[in-house]
Amino acid sequence: FQGLEFDNTELKLTGRHLEAVKRVFKKRNIHLKCKLILDPDIRYLPSQVKNSIYEQYYSRNLPTIKKAINLTKESPNIIGYNLFDEPPDGDKAFPRYNQGRHLYKLVNQLDPYRPSFLLYSSHIPEGDQHIDWCDILATDPYWVPDGPANNPRSTLNFVSTITWRNKKRADAAGKVTWIV
Repeated sequence: FQGLEFDNTELKLTGRHLEAVKRVFKKRNIHLKCKLILDPDIRYLPSQVKNSIYEQYYSRNLPTIKKAINLTKESPNIIGYNLFDEPPDGDKAFPRYNQGRHLYKLVNQLDPYRPSFLLYSSHIPEGDQHIDWCDILATDPYWVPDGPANNPRSTLNFVSTITWRNKKRADAAGKVTWIV
């Protein structure tokens, strides 16, 4: 993605929040998801505001997204499309599924022969809106064997538990299960 000028007309952000969003938008490949969740001057903005920021970024990069799909769809090396890597947990950060649903329809329109997958980090939030924009439901169960004893990620059965939960959820929705 490319760096963009942030349009503050609708949101009317001020002070450090506005400066932080402008700073983040100007960078190329900015990992906006992480900035919306972790940046100290952005993270406490209401989720609706963060969704508006993300929507602006997504919409303004749609030509780049379409070009990338059209350039790669004829390649025999493409097995599918990763629509979003580790979406934020539910609506706590921002409701990413709004753009995800649009992207899923776009990918299916431009390349209907390959599946799209959605990769969560172990936990998949409840609600169809978090999984109805993919063909393959994937999780990335990071196992941390040398982690603190009270951390579920350090238990011996963590990966198998996450795999079981992912499969149960994917099967109920008629989706393929992938574990990364």
